[in-house]
Amino acid sequence: MGRGSGILTLANDVNVSRATEPPVADGVTTVSGPLELLPWFGEFLAGVLLVVGALFSLLAVIGIIRMPDLYTRMQAATKAGTLGVACLILGVAAHFGEASIAFEALLIVLFIFLTTPIASHLIARAAYFVRTPIWDATWRDDLHGSYDADLSFEGDGSIDVDPSQTQARPAAGNRPPPPKDKDGRR
Repeated sequence: MGRGSGILTLANDVNVSRATEPPVADGVTTVSGPLELLPWFGEFLAGVLLVVGALFSLLAVIGIIRMPDLYTRMQAATKAGTLGVACLILGVAAHFGEASIAFEALLIVLFIFLTTPIASHLIARAAYFVRTPIWDATWRDDLHGSYDADLSFEGDGSIDVDPSQTQARPAAGNRPPPPKDKDGRR
């Protein structure tokens, strides 16, 4: 390497009067305001959001493993998983502290909040149509009788269900009510 080339030359060419300001690339805007007064706040907020997001995600995994049927597993995965991913994305946005990244992170979180419940609902409805078993301790089936009349969709856009391949779902009225607690409440 010849004299005057490489990293040393780049370091010597830096304007000393601007050494305290962070370098700004062309077209990138920096955020100035209250966070500039507390430089540690962005990192603290990012750390808290990342830890909370990881805990929600862990809670979603535990819910998927521990819940007894498809419907309750989906509920655990949808609620805790959505909050976990949202906190993780917002934590990454807080770490970088740029307006463009924060805007993109908010769009991602909004997209997740809008699509996850809809997808979960559609999967649960499809599972109900094909008679995925409900947990034995479930004592209320609000959809019983609503979709059970005819599930043979062939040319008319519906689904064909072979009753021999599915389990019969007991009527909601045949299930015992949930046990009462010591105060007589359900």
